[in-house]
Amino acid sequence: MSTVPDAPFSTASGLQAGYTYRQLTGPRFVSVHRRRGIWDVPAASRTLLELLAADRLVLPSQAAISHLTGLALYGLEVDPGPRRHWSTSHQETSRLRSIVLHRRQSLGEVRQIEGLPVLCAARCLADVAPHVSIVWLVGAGDALIHSGVLTIGELREFANGSFHGSQRLRQAVRLMRERSASFRESGTRLIMACSGLPEPELNVRLYDACGAFVGKPDFLWRKQSVFAEYDGWYHERDADQRDYDIHRMERLRRLRLEPVTLTSSDYARPVMLSQRLWQAFAAQGFGGERPLFDLRQWQSWSTPPRGRRDPRRAETPPPRLLQRNSPEPDAPR
Repeated sequence: MSTVPDAPFSTASGLQAGYTYRQLTGPRFVSVHRRRGIWDVPAASRTLLELLAADRLVLPSQAAISHLTGLALYGLEVDPGPRRHWSTSHQETSRLRSIVLHRRQSLGEVRQIEGLPVLCAARCLADVAPHVSIVWLVGAGDALIHSGVLTIGELREFANGSFHGSQRLRQAVRLMRERSASFRESGTRLIMACSGLPEPELNVRLYDACGAFVGKPDFLWRKQSVFAEYDGWYHERDADQRDYDIHRMERLRRLRLEPVTLTSSDYARPVMLSQRLWQAFAAQGFGGERPLFDLRQWQSWSTPPRGRRDPRRAETPPPRLLQRNSPEPDAPR
């Protein structure tokens, strides 16, 4: 009895495994790419990896995954959309509606992820650069850097090349930072930049005079003795997490730091967010001028290029890492 394959397969592979053509076209298998001789077992839905494995059987052997699809394989929690992006240096084309086959002179570095060929992360990020906002691009770059997929130095070196999207990528790389742990933190940092506020340290581990770990706030201004962090809505529904946050806030206050708790509504009102931070600076004796929010700059950064749409025909949602960061040593699990 023939073994049922655990991945998409071609007609030739099925016949070689002992199946007849009648069996392949029967209820036991379904056609993944119609009229292309690619089969799989019936399933209510298929994962991205399964679909890409099926794509590979009908595409040129040297084709590699790219664009938003590639970023999804590198760990960004983004919806790659109904069409999967591949790149090739050959002249072949694809008429399959579910596949976009991009042609380029050279693929450059190709890596293997789950047995699939993928262009390097920097190349995938550059591919989407002409279609998304600077805020999205910075958030995605920060996430890739924070996860260790690439370094900011590698991304900066890649952006210095000459290719479609390189200028926009260089603009975004100048705004990326190594310790930004979420898209919301990246976007908030850009709001601060538009306000002329001092740039904060990101996710710095703080200790008390005895060397005990106190906390790791999202944003820290040592000179102004102010820190800020986001308060997730889920904290209200998790008693252990809420207790931990209250005690941690008390420990941070004992370091004589002025706290600013940010919410999602603050991010939606960037002028108010910058004013709240400035008021905290003023309360600590900081004598700087009241921030003047550069609305035109923020609109330029937060809006996709005019006349452009991202790969999903709308501004792409905030990218996040699929894997969660490890909890702090004394954080509740």
